[in-house]
Amino acid sequence: HENPEIHGGEHSAHLGLNQSKERKLAEIASQQRKVVVALPLALMVFVVMLWMAAHSTLSGFPEFILPENILTPILFVIATLTLFWVGRQFINGLIRFVRYRVADMDSLVGIGSVTAYIYSSTLLLFPQIKQSLNLPDTSYFDVTIVVIAFVYFGKYLEARSKLQTGEAIEKLMN
Repeated sequence: HENPEIHGGEHSAHLGLNQSKERKLAEIASQQRKVVVALPLALMVFVVMLWMAAHSTLSGFPEFILPENILTPILFVIATLTLFWVGRQFINGLIRFVRYRVADMDSLVGIGSVTAYIYSSTLLLFPQIKQSLNLPDTSYFDVTIVVIAFVYFGKYLEARSKLQTGEAIEKLMN
């Protein structure tokens, strides 16, 4: 069941069909700038996640250098940057899902990352809610950062390889 409002121009624009080569190159350059910032941050956050998991499961494994009450606000800032700058297309996918009731990978990543961000932000900014509902101290800013960065990196690699494949097909046709 296709929604006529997203049929045609808007859908092909979303998929990147009929884009000029210059526009595709500009889009890939924009994606690359975001990947260069987000991927190293996500890898560092991933290492922190592994460190904290190892500390909680392995006896004798040292605690992480920063206490959680300092680390969580830092992760909040990084998650905000990641979600609203790098993850903009996932937020747009979530908005498309709400408007047109059509889900794709962007909307699914958007649902998960926005939910994790809102829940974690609520716990951080309104600790009285956490206490009154007896919620655990767990925040999911790290998950928001890692998921968005890795999925976005995959999208960047896909766009780059599609462009290279298109150029190879053009050369073969000529």
